[in-house]
Amino acid sequence: MTDAAFRSRSLRTLAVAGVLGLVASPIAAPAAFAAPNKGDIKVSEPNGVGKDNEAHIEGCNFDVIAENFPAGTFVTSFTAQPPTGDAKLGISGDTDVVVTEGTVRNHYTLESVTGTPQPNQGWHVKVNVAAQDGKVVDFKVFWLECQPKPPTTPSATPSVPGKVNSGLEADTTGGAVALGLGGLAVVGLGALGLRRRSGR
Repeated sequence: MTDAAFRSRSLRTLAVAGVLGLVASPIAAPAAFAAPNKGDIKVSEPNGVGKDNEAHIEGCNFDVIAENFPAGTFVTSFTAQPPTGDAKLGISGDTDVVVTEGTVRNHYTLESVTGTPQPNQGWHVKVNVAAQDGKVVDFKVFWLECQPKPPTTPSATPSVPGKVNSGLEADTTGGAVALGLGGLAVVGLGALGLRRRSGR
């Protein structure tokens, strides 16, 4: 083999080795392929009763658990799903999920609802946890077996208006006439009128 052929073959070998080294190198682009830590949510019975990821909640109270979220504030929202998608849900609780570190558990209550529940399972509900820009980070769909108490309407207390007389009432005991307005008593004509002098 001539010197020129040897040098050419050596250069080709080095070039191939260099390409393979770039492909195998851990420094190539690990950040570009790293999976983002998007976070996960679970739905649970209140106060940690039962499993931490329930498909069915018995009752009107439940918890939403946020795990593996980056630090920040996220927004929780609820929507009804088929076959109870026409329901209007009134759910109380913190709409903000504030994550500093670790696991965050927020408590919620179905206070009111309109529509018709599924006879055996109740209300089909979807919970979304989204970033501030509106992008949904994670969601869960679950059944809420709850029938909130209907809102109570306070009974109206009838007012008792003051008695007003538009006419005259006769006082049979003294022959006086009473005016209903203001309770003013007017003495009968025989008492207040001009008395005739007995001498006339």
